[in-house]
Amino acid sequence: MITVKLSRCSVHAADEPRAVEFKVSEETTVSGLISEIIEMKYLASIHGGEATWSLVSTQPLAVIAQQWAEPKLLSWASFHPEVHALAGESKVLPLHLNYHAQQDPDIVYNVLRRFKLGHS
Repeated sequence: MITVKLSRCSVHAADEPRAVEFKVSEETTVSGLISEIIEMKYLASIHGGEATWSLVSTQPLAVIAQQWAEPKLLSWASFHPEVHALAGESKVLPLHLNYHAQQDPDIVYNVLRRFKLGHS
């Protein structure tokens, strides 16, 4: 089992999101994990219904938008679709949901898909 430690940004001053922790099987895919997050209603709803979020671990994984039928995975998550690849030997997967307000989700996706991490 993989322990997921999930946090998210606040959507307004009175919103005080609490981090949650839950377990998923090692065979769970990133897409399946995102579905679980959406089903558990962890993302805040906003007036107008067009919130954009990015899911990140040590790298950006996906963009989730209220107006999209499905989240869009970023390249790393597409090449390593199972969460055990993200968690590694620790079997703990820290995830964070960044709130991008009502930014066009296609713009957020296009910026993040070109995102490069430095190599040591």
